[in-house]
Amino acid sequence: MSTDELIAEVVAASVLSNPHIRGGHLTIQVQNRVVILSGDVPSTEARKMIRQLAWSTPGVHDVCSDLGVVPPGEVTGGE
Repeated sequence: MSTDELIAEVVAASVLSNPHIRGGHLTIQVQNRVVILSGDVPSTEARKMIRQLAWSTPGVHDVCSDLGVVPPGEVTGGE
């Protein structure tokens, strides 16, 4: 397993095990120890927490976040 794959697994496990982060759709990619977060989360607090979890993961050199906030019940996408 590469370092990037290991970092992605650790970040994903941290997010999934956090009871304060529920709902939304999150994609985690890692390239050259840079965590790339994309998708939608239910609140700005969840977005901040996910970024913090990514930054606190050993081996991470940078975090790029393209996370949008979509409160529960709102629909995303076109009609």
